[in-house]
Amino acid sequence: MKSSETIQVPPWVNRIRDAVLILEETGAILWANSGAELQLGASAEELRQQVLWDLLADPDMAAQLGGDLMDSAEDEFACVVDFKGAVGPPFPMELTFFRDLLGARRVLVIH
Repeated sequence: MKSSETIQVPPWVNRIRDAVLILEETGAILWANSGAELQLGASAEELRQQVLWDLLADPDMAAQLGGDLMDSAEDEFACVVDFKGAVGPPFPMELTFFRDLLGARRVLVIH
């Protein structure tokens, strides 16, 4: 993403409690809503400096998601993974990935 590019999302996306992330095909986090900040224990700015795989507790699952999912032609995919706890032990959350209309990005809802 170019530094001057902004990601446009409907206003309601910032008001929901579910975490919503927009990812590059590499898994880099481009955008995070306030629900992501709350659930993942990091600011949107901190999240934008990470890739999704860094947030997962299981490195094998991270590698599998990183390879299979981002290369997949599927428009929607769901799974349950353990996230690293900001404070405390890892915790399971369901991930639902959606392919962006442009096809190069993924929208991730964590609930």
